[in-house]
Amino acid sequence: GKENEALLEQKSKEEEEKRIKSEQMMETEKARHEDRVKQLQEKFKKEQEQQQQEIERAIESKLKEQEEMLKKGFMDEADNLKEEINKLNNEKKHLHGGNIFKDYVMPFLCPLVEMVPNLLMQRSMIKSLAKGLKR
Repeated sequence: GKENEALLEQKSKEEEEKRIKSEQMMETEKARHEDRVKQLQEKFKKEQEQQQQEIERAIESKLKEQEEMLKKGFMDEADNLKEEINKLNNEKKHLHGGNIFKDYVMPFLCPLVEMVPNLLMQRSMIKSLAKGLKR
């Protein structure tokens, strides 16, 4: 009868409100997560830049040292320094690629972003499917 319809309407209203609430929660959670990722990225970038500057300083001082050795005729020492400078340059290139974040941190974070909404989505999907079947 009429009361049943009213009850059902009330129930579906509540369900709808619940769904909207959980969607809003999901959005908030996702935004918070993306924010964390962004902060991590920025922190990482800063650290990378600092590392690069340190490497550049090291290269500069080794180049000066190498020059001195060459002037004094210390060929072996100059060669060793050249190797070290090459190593540092490679390190710098590697750093500049900035792949560490992409390779290590992002794969770890992204699945989290993907997973959270999916779990919640599945729950609400199952609910709405069940609701659809009752009709």
